Amino acid sequence: MPPGEERVKHLNGGRRPMKESPHRSPLEAFATWIAHVTWWPEITDAETARRAALSGVAAATLCAVTTGAFAVLGLFGVSRFSLLDAGLFTVIAWGIYRMSRAWAIAGLVIYVSERIVGLRIRPGVFSVIAIIFIVLFIGGIRGTFAYHRFRRGQ
Repeated sequence: MPPGEERVKHLNGGRRPMKESPHRSPLEAFATWIAHVTWWPEITDAETARRAALSGVAAATLCAVTTGAFAVLGLFGVSRFSLLDAGLFTVIAWGIYRMSRAWAIAGLVIYVSERIVGLRIRPGVFSVIAIIFIVLFIGGIRGTFAYHRFRRGQ
């Protein structure tokens, strides 16, 4: 086993190592995240911090895609005005992908705010999916802050 492979095997649960390029497309980053998902990953260096931040990218991307699709199709009473919300979450996903701490925090704050407004409109409608998204956005915050901490230390 080549040196360092043992460490990679430990960090990603024995799966194939992720690509080393920091400039993957958002779709490729999302697919990579799905392949290497962990809910609360251990962050030990800049690369593992980047992988942890991908959870925030995935959460924002899923928010953008589902909100956009529901708005276009008019499902669940979602208006076309929600396309602006989908656009905002697209920008948030891009910002987290670029390792922006501000966008990571904004993603969590906006998502939680929207869930609170949703509870006021439809009391009692809070789902497990909302909790999962909150955990994913928190992972994005953890990853972006750790990434900058490790980059500053190098």
